[in-house]
Amino acid sequence: MKKREKKKILVVMDSYPPTSSPNDICMDNVIQELKINYTVFCLVKKKMGDKKYKEVDGVNVISYSKGPIDSFISWGLEHQNKLLSKTASTAKFLLTRVNQLFTIPIYPIFWPFYQIRLAYKLLKECRKNNIHAVIAVCFPPESLFAGRFVKNKIRDLVYIPYFIDAYSCGTYPKYISYKFAFSRKLGYEKWLTDNADEVIMMESSQSFHQKFSLQQIERYTFLNPPFLKEHDVEVVDFHPLLEEGKINIVYTGYLYLPDRDPSYIIDLISSWNRKDVVLIFVGGGNCSDIIESKKTTFNGTLKHSNFLPHDEILTLLAGANVLLNLGVSNSNAISGKIFEYMSFGKPILTTYFKDDDASLMYLDKYPLSFTINQTQLSLEEASVESLVFVEKHLGEQAKFGKIEKIFYNSTPEAVVRRIREHLL
Repeated sequence: MKKREKKKILVVMDSYPPTSSPNDICMDNVIQELKINYTVFCLVKKKMGDKKYKEVDGVNVISYSKGPIDSFISWGLEHQNKLLSKTASTAKFLLTRVNQLFTIPIYPIFWPFYQIRLAYKLLKECRKNNIHAVIAVCFPPESLFAGRFVKNKIRDLVYIPYFIDAYSCGTYPKYISYKFAFSRKLGYEKWLTDNADEVIMMESSQSFHQKFSLQQIERYTFLNPPFLKEHDVEVVDFHPLLEEGKINIVYTGYLYLPDRDPSYIIDLISSWNRKDVVLIFVGGGNCSDIIESKKTTFNGTLKHSNFLPHDEILTLLAGANVLLNLGVSNSNAISGKIFEYMSFGKPILTTYFKDDDASLMYLDKYPLSFTINQTQLSLEEASVESLVFVEKHLGEQAKFGKIEKIFYNSTPEAVVRRIREHLL
């Protein structure tokens, strides 16, 4: 009997295999589940040294070029050299600002020529490889433009936009009016998804879309970032950033002002006056100078690394004693890393600004979490209470099976289940 050919899925995303991008890491978790029953292709941005076509652990990766400047910036941001990383970060900032000014009339479209080239590239690859379904991951939003374009050309193709990040209910630029930005962004999002078979959004944006996207909402499915999965990480040796016999507190993720400022939590943990504390920040951004300036006065050891490959981050999280999450000012944006933290069952310290922070409803259900409202509690109060929490729960670990039952919508399986419905 002839073996039945697997159906083919093409994922449009930023990079594969994933590096430091939370969206790409989330999507990789989904891809690992998809490739069990489907043939998976990824269309990604070309980085310096990348081949146009390659196979990575059973996934067919197709690279396209956004341009040499973008390739350099992407390469530099992931480099261990701090000067190179900072140069790339500055170049990205300047390029973004200049581009934003020139594209005000067509906001929220920032790269019009690039997204058209991407759309035709996606169409070419879908026809060439007989693709059955396209999953367009936002960010970047250009992937959604390409997905919509191809769906109009190949009507029987399954098109699923996947909003791992908030888009219309996310952040807005300060250089144009909020009313203009809100109206344009919401309208563009509806247009990008008007021919989709299903739209996967984050639960944190559900109330927003129930208010502003009611006509489309029957095609929306609300899940969480699919970070929650059991990791087979054997801690034979401590990661070099960790220090054995000490309380290792680890934060992973981007640190960009004004959204995330590490100053408060550094001062708080320093006020514990515990010399056996090691506070480690891993991730790029524009806060490295802040962290460096606080090293001399920190009570304990303060460390910062711009970039680590994701497999190293998993080793770091597995060996840490306490995991750290920093809240953001946008209540609709959920920090997906909390679900990756939960995968390891470790105690989690979280700061937040507002009582409607999207992460709180999940952290309240997690048995080993302590949340700190940094706008209400004084530093002294927060210091005492957080230290009591850490000392009480040091060495404790929640069982993954229990966590998975509580947070099923945060698993890759929940996403794959929705995709599978359209490919039966």
